[in-house]
Amino acid sequence: MVFTRVLIIAIAVAAAAGAAERPNAHDALQAAFTRANNNQADSMDCRAALATVNALLAMPAFTKGPVVDRTDAYTLGAWCSVQMHEPVAARRFALAGTSLTGASVDLWRMRLGIEEDNQQPLAAVTTIEAMVVAKSDALASITVNHFHAIRRSLDVLHDRAADRRLLAVLTTSSYVPDEGAPVADPFRSDYAALLAADGDRAAAAALVASITEPSVLLEVSVDPRLRDFLPREFDGRAATEQHLAQARDVAASHAGSMYAVLDVSRYLRMLGRYDEALATLAAARPDAPGAAFTDLDEQRNWYWDEMARLYERFGRYDEAVATFRKAIDAKEQGGFNVSQTINLGEAQIRFARNADALATMKSFAADDSISRYGEMELRLVRSCARLALGDAEAVKGDIGYMAAHERDSPELLTEVQLCAGDLDAAAALMIRRLDNPDQRVNALLHLSDYDRDPRTRRGVDHRVIGVRDGGAVENHWRGQSKQHASHRRRRH
Repeated sequence: MVFTRVLIIAIAVAAAAGAAERPNAHDALQAAFTRANNNQADSMDCRAALATVNALLAMPAFTKGPVVDRTDAYTLGAWCSVQMHEPVAARRFALAGTSLTGASVDLWRMRLGIEEDNQQPLAAVTTIEAMVVAKSDALASITVNHFHAIRRSLDVLHDRAADRRLLAVLTTSSYVPDEGAPVADPFRSDYAALLAADGDRAAAAALVASITEPSVLLEVSVDPRLRDFLPREFDGRAATEQHLAQARDVAASHAGSMYAVLDVSRYLRMLGRYDEALATLAAARPDAPGAAFTDLDEQRNWYWDEMARLYERFGRYDEAVATFRKAIDAKEQGGFNVSQTINLGEAQIRFARNADALATMKSFAADDSISRYGEMELRLVRSCARLALGDAEAVKGDIGYMAAHERDSPELLTEVQLCAGDLDAAAALMIRRLDNPDQRVNALLHLSDYDRDPRTRRGVDHRVIGVRDGGAVENHWRGQSKQHASHRRRRH
């Protein structure tokens, strides 16, 4: 599971058979947990564990006993059901356990993880609503990318009502994310737009006033629904400078957070202060002796990704490629690294190394599971590289796929049309984007001018793949968390 600590259960059949007869159920469960720390579970172990759990839960004395024992039992049951590829049973255990007062953070996270992994976004929204009331610290510990993934699933279902319910939770004062950065600001701007459309301008204005993330403020500044809530003298660069100072404070107070370090570097990069950004990263190398970051499992690949982007800014192609490959080797969510593989391909195209980009895209195996957006990025890189090499015939399938999946990323479809030189199609799509309230902000930013890059990057083509990438105040959200990996099926 993506949300819970690894509870690998190994309980011998004989112990399982006798556990239900023991008067001290707490001892039986603790023995299971202790053994879990020293063994690898297999299907027989989990069958035995499930037999033990079910026997205990059938005992009236146990179900009236200490809550901690019951939540432990439900946690064991949920985890082993996941191991046995029985999601219905896993969710049943998780639901029962989280209905108890004092259920653990781990169990709440497991419940949400089961629902997300099994593509149950509506159930996930219900869990999030319950979690913010019963266990807000569990909600705070879940990284924001999971909420974005749930929202994308709701978008596929066209379920705006459920998305609105989710936004209502993620913009409440009860949700205080542990990530030490304004990761909830995109939720605030989206919810403010809904409130403004409903005529609740006071609530919308209050949400906009709470936004500090510069990239979100830039979106608000071009959003016809929200821009009047910003001060007339709003200055995107000044907002970024101000937020950089705040990011430095967060990094200083979160000494073990690589995420906080990367935030400082990203804002410096947005402002074109590449030397300072590179120095910031050099002082926080994850492979340095004594490095003590607590979030390296999630951030190591993004550290190397950020450094590679800076090498790009300096025109240092070989170092950028080598560093992207370090990011790829760091894996992503423990598996094949989709995000940095695509990012490397994009960089190779920007440096007109189109054959290299095609070779990079061949890293993807047929069974690699990536997000719908990631699939669009993959086809964009492949198409632009082939077009640059003069192979227009080979791109028809990819461009046809992207046109059929326009909803997954109208921006990327626009870019591939520009790569193909199909200006009529690109113009028609841009008009559709501007006419669509949900796409208008992104389209306006796509059309905006940005400050010139303070350094001239020789050999870099700014016209394709990320048309805003050269700006000193650049499109921050694409560089910040462009993660393409889906939650892959677990192979146990």
